[in-house]
Amino acid sequence: MAQQIDVSPAAREFAEQIWQSGVKQLVVTVEAAKAAVEMTRQFPLPKEPPAEFTEQFAVDTEVITDARGNVWVVYTATERDREPERTVLYTHGGGFVLRMSPDGWRQCAEVITETAARLVIPLYPLAPEGTGEVIPEMIADLAAKSIADEGPERVTLLGTSVGATITLSAAQILRDRGVPNPHLTALIAPVLDSRYADPEMAELDPLDPFLSPEGCRYFGSLYRGDLDVTDARVSPMFGDNDHLGRVLLFSGTYDILNCQARKFAAMAPSFTGTRLEYHEAPQMIHIWMDAPIPEGRAARETLFEAIRG
Repeated sequence: MAQQIDVSPAAREFAEQIWQSGVKQLVVTVEAAKAAVEMTRQFPLPKEPPAEFTEQFAVDTEVITDARGNVWVVYTATERDREPERTVLYTHGGGFVLRMSPDGWRQCAEVITETAARLVIPLYPLAPEGTGEVIPEMIADLAAKSIADEGPERVTLLGTSVGATITLSAAQILRDRGVPNPHLTALIAPVLDSRYADPEMAELDPLDPFLSPEGCRYFGSLYRGDLDVTDARVSPMFGDNDHLGRVLLFSGTYDILNCQARKFAAMAPSFTGTRLEYHEAPQMIHIWMDAPIPEGRAARETLFEAIRG
């Protein structure tokens, strides 16, 4: 997995910046991860979209409550001067413990403008209050409403990192409910197995400037709640992945989660009624698709073409 190839200077510089930021130190041990969760509770990211987002787009806000009594804020954003041609339900990442970052809002803006989308953005309750027992079900509820209102051919489910984990779990729930498959389910660098027990991670960990198994496993334990670690709502690789329609999976080879993505892609030929398209980016790190680098732009264009298609 450490094969050297030519990558852009911008990609190398971006990865070095992430190394220098020290963000990985927040997840190298359970103790560090616990301290990071405490810090995010003391200094949470805002729930509101940044001003530049609300200036650019028309944004509606809905407040809903889940079965646990957790309050969700769901934003729906559209371009002010163009009718949307489709709906994208976007579930953000953040290790189950962080609200959406400024980079996430910028990604949302690009999805809207590049795909003429109505973008539905649920800000789900964070772990440990928000768990796999309720969050995928609520995302499935939102997706089912969009599919009923717009038609399945006009709806895409999109998730990044743990948001992609939630998205795949929600797609399985929709299938079990008998809801028609959406046009596309797109998964960017998902956690597919919350055990983080893959032996390949020992090789990948020194290459990854962003994630580390110990801390990520702790974050996942908060989200898991009372569920078993192999429950499909927290580890969707172990669920029934038949009859999900078209699924895109993106992974970079310098991401500890890449070994899980490869295993899932290897399983895909045995799926019935699921067409998995696997896009692997050599030497790219967990968050490369958000980055202003040639490899990130190329991956995003692949995603946008699939959404538009």
